[in-house]
Amino acid sequence: MTVSMSFRRRGATPESLTLHYANLRENDIAARNGYRLTTPLRTILDLAAADTMPRAELSKALLGILERGLITREQVERARIPEVAQMQLEALLGWKKR
Repeated sequence: MTVSMSFRRRGATPESLTLHYANLRENDIAARNGYRLTTPLRTILDLAAADTMPRAELSKALLGILERGLITREQVERARIPEVAQMQLEALLGWKKR
């Protein structure tokens, strides 16, 4: 779960939950009925940057959201991608950022 940099938790974080601290831009957030979540592009970039997901699963997720039209190659290419995430995505997709 991504929370703002100023977020402070009073109790213990549940074992099944990992908190990531970041101040996200509004275009990285999608609103749903009563909650907000990161966009598919932001999510895949975060997963690639974290480098904790098995490569095969990350590749399957990335190709799935590309095939479903939830993100485009152009969006990935325009994104401000941390170097680690950029290398992961290039390796998974077999193309270089233009």
